[in-house]
Amino acid sequence: MVDGFKVSTAVDDVRRSLSLIFGDGKGGYPEGAYLDGLQFHNLNTMNEVDMLFEGFDDPGPDREWIGSLAAMMDLREGTNRTGFNPKKERLIRHIGITGHWNTAALMYAIRRDTQRVLDTLLVTVNPGDCRFLPHRFNAVATAKAADMGVIGMKVFADAAYYHKEAKFSRAPEDVYYQVGSKELASQDLIRYALSVEGVSTLIIGIGHIDDDPVKCQLEQNLAASQIKTPLSPGIMTEIEEKLVAAGKEKANAYFQRKAIGLTPPRNVGAEEDSSMPALQRTAVRISWDTAYAGKAPIERYDLLRNGQVIGSVPHAPQIDQQRFSFDDIQRKGFGEGLLEYRVRSIDLSGKTADSPVFTFDPKA
Repeated sequence: MVDGFKVSTAVDDVRRSLSLIFGDGKGGYPEGAYLDGLQFHNLNTMNEVDMLFEGFDDPGPDREWIGSLAAMMDLREGTNRTGFNPKKERLIRHIGITGHWNTAALMYAIRRDTQRVLDTLLVTVNPGDCRFLPHRFNAVATAKAADMGVIGMKVFADAAYYHKEAKFSRAPEDVYYQVGSKELASQDLIRYALSVEGVSTLIIGIGHIDDDPVKCQLEQNLAASQIKTPLSPGIMTEIEEKLVAAGKEKANAYFQRKAIGLTPPRNVGAEEDSSMPALQRTAVRISWDTAYAGKAPIERYDLLRNGQVIGSVPHAPQIDQQRFSFDDIQRKGFGEGLLEYRVRSIDLSGKTADSPVFTFDPKA
């Protein structure tokens, strides 16, 4: 039971919310009522994403178990493919995902969304992001490429940049009543977040309203958000340095995955391209999934055969199941012996990360 309602499915939860917001609070809601946005909150693991998408491509009322996304599509489109919407109501308008710990899981969810039904991503956006596994160059960049709206949260690290310990707020004393601090101006943090490429809007908690506009968090937040152009990279770096000077560079640690730096490409493999024999040439197709960026965005991937660079592929956010690939072609064959391949990630700062060496026998 939740709020006096029997809630066993995500659909029950939507109807409970509609009743509490617009209806009689007892299960009834007026015709035409809907939620403008529904978000699947805090996806942390690949398994959670798989659960969400279970049955999405092949829903049906006879399935033993189905993920919530398929049911929410029924409520958005006014269909009843899952059997949970017999009246074919349209109860939601937009669907999104959220998270603040594991940017890799959020990227995976976007790749799983082959029908492009996810409208928004709600994610941490603040100057401390770059000191952890960053969302800015990973999930945010991927969502932007998938034409999703990006909603920034944790702009002040839930006040951990100010008065409280690095922990989730659970008590009245966790609420911050001031406007910024001498060390970290709130307007700097807001303008920083709005300057991250891909960010559409911010959700900022309000702890204090005051008749004096200088002391009113709402008025000051609105004023700070009126920027005509994004901050320059240099100014954004200065704000990141202010965070360090204030001793708050580790404040994201309670909600964001620790830094792992630039990673090698994932799931690297190779196979002989069967289309090449007719052209009297031999080819090995090398393929891989996206690397994860560290403090700088990924620029490209270099392909190495037997220790030598043989080509490059530009990086772009991977928004679907299509893998990066490179064809190693030699018209006269590859000669004798095994071929040793690796794929190297390279970011804009010049950092590199190599995949493990793997071998391929073109004569096998």
